[in-house]
Amino acid sequence: MSNDDFKLAAKERWFSLRQTIWTDESILDEVSNLHKKVENVLEIDANMWYRLIFENDWENEVEEAIDHLYTWIPERLAFCDYYFSKF
Repeated sequence: MSNDDFKLAAKERWFSLRQTIWTDESILDEVSNLHKKVENVLEIDANMWYRLIFENDWENEVEEAIDHLYTWIPERLAFCDYYFSKF
């Protein structure tokens, strides 16, 4: 397989997956489902460690990090869409 063949196959596969199981919505739904599954453990972990790291308002820091993930994922997927479109 030549480099051009590989690039074409990767591009086709990327966009095929983006139209089915790798849509922004499906990935964010999966992240949300995973977050729900670990929410109790996250709270225990945060109570144990984050108060040492952030001292004040650590609960806000954790929520901001989680919220940032929901912004970052679509941005990263858009970047990858652009990247693969140039193949």
